[in-house]
Amino acid sequence: MVLFQSVQPFSCVESDRTLEDGLSVLTNPEANTELSNQSTVPVLNNEQAAYLKLVNLWPNPAGDRVNISFESSVEDEVQFRFISTMGQVVLIDKISAQKGLNTHVIDVSQVHQGSYQMQMKTALDMQSKVILILRNE
Repeated sequence: MVLFQSVQPFSCVESDRTLEDGLSVLTNPEANTELSNQSTVPVLNNEQAAYLKLVNLWPNPAGDRVNISFESSVEDEVQFRFISTMGQVVLIDKISAQKGLNTHVIDVSQVHQGSYQMQMKTALDMQSKVILILRNE
């Protein structure tokens, strides 16, 4: 049984083309024809690669409110979604993130008790955390 197979390394260089988000495109310099969109690979610079950091949710378990904190390397819009264990999006909203530390309070009083995946998504990054909503009724 073969677990790993050695392959010829793929040589790439940064082309003069960029994607609509300003990302560079890698191409194979040995190819005589232009590569299709399916053959291009976006390259993130260091700032873009570390877009959202230190994502925290508290309290966990939560009651009617959830606090979110995160550090952003740029100003941008951040979408967050609460997804049930059945895959249903039960809450969706947007935050205008500033460069640096951001905090936001989310009202979850209309969300049923249970376990949820909270996704934070930007054009270049996605982070997710699990949150439990419990109420003493």
